[in-house]
Amino acid sequence: MEIIQPPDRVAARLNLTGEDLVVARRRTRYLDNIPFNIQDSFYPFELVKGSDIVNPADVARGTNQALAGLGYEQVHAIDEIEARMPLPDEVPRLELGLGSPVVVVVVVVHRATGFTADDVPVRHTINVLIGSKHVVIFERAKPTT
Repeated sequence: MEIIQPPDRVAARLNLTGEDLVVARRRTRYLDNIPFNIQDSFYPFELVKGSDIVNPADVARGTNQALAGLGYEQVHAIDEIEARMPLPDEVPRLELGLGSPVVVVVVVVHRATGFTADDVPVRHTINVLIGSKHVVIFERAKPTT
């Protein structure tokens, strides 16, 4: 956990200015002791200061519940999916190894921005998935009347 100025793309998704700060919670997930996913979540500092989200320890009830407890329940989200080569800082976090899989492995980036019922953006999460270890599935249904 750290308090930082958000990257431009995160600031845009959270409707923040260059002077605003975010709480960044970063983690690498492992399966059988092998990293398979990076998940970095960003929260507007002014919304979450003084809460569990600012504590570097694990938030046992989950950050979504912590946000709801602060009066910022997420009721919808916008998801974005893109594919790209891994960034230099992602290579060691995912233990991709230089000179072999990095050249051919494409990562899938899933960005999710959560909004309150009043359309206030309260969370932006970036999931970086190793392309060869994940399948992304979408199911869509037309609402019935």
